[in-house]
Amino acid sequence: MLVGVGVVVCMLGALFAFLWTRNPPVHRALLVGDSLMYGAQSQISFAFGVHNVATRFVGGPGTGPLDGNGWWADAVTKEVDQFHPDVVVIEACCNYDAFQKNPYVLPTGAHLRADTPQFYDLWTRAAKDLVARASAKGARVFWVVTPPADPTIPSLRTYAARIQRLNDIYIRLDNVRYVDWARVLAPHGFSYDLKKGHNAELKVRDDGLHLTPAGSLLVAGATWNAVAPHIGPFKRS
Repeated sequence: MLVGVGVVVCMLGALFAFLWTRNPPVHRALLVGDSLMYGAQSQISFAFGVHNVATRFVGGPGTGPLDGNGWWADAVTKEVDQFHPDVVVIEACCNYDAFQKNPYVLPTGAHLRADTPQFYDLWTRAAKDLVARASAKGARVFWVVTPPADPTIPSLRTYAARIQRLNDIYIRLDNVRYVDWARVLAPHGFSYDLKKGHNAELKVRDDGLHLTPAGSLLVAGATWNAVAPHIGPFKRS
């Protein structure tokens, strides 16, 4: 009986060793963002999960780095401390107090006005703070270059201009790498569709700002391909 048990133990040990080599310890990625990241997170999480990379998300639709004097930053610190991500991917298209419930309150007690020089200065500081918090325990930080919004829709003109200004801030950040969603979805400027050969078109934008499921799949692949070399010996998708 003891011989039989020993054989079983040896077999289980061999099986464990085999599975360990086939499925190495899980890596972790923290996703941070507004409705664009929120809308794509299931596709991104699936693309990462195929490679045994666990994901978590902080942020939410209609939110941004300045809301509530920077509650994103506190959420990132909490996840860095508890989740210990290997990489952090941050997307922040353009939102500021979209629901008019959580503005940035200045030391004077006044609410910060959007699209002023002070607004962009504070956004830059908030972006740098997010990078510092995300990388505090060694995680690699990636920032999404936001695809343009449709400037012909009156309700999106402010966002379209703001996205350009914010992308200029992001590409000047230190200690970050980039995931260029703009190049993937809008290589020639804003478009609802991408040409995919033989005059076929793929609808990638929904309402002039958000992504279709097809668009989310494209950015999921681009995000994985940008991140993969920095968290393990994975093949590009």
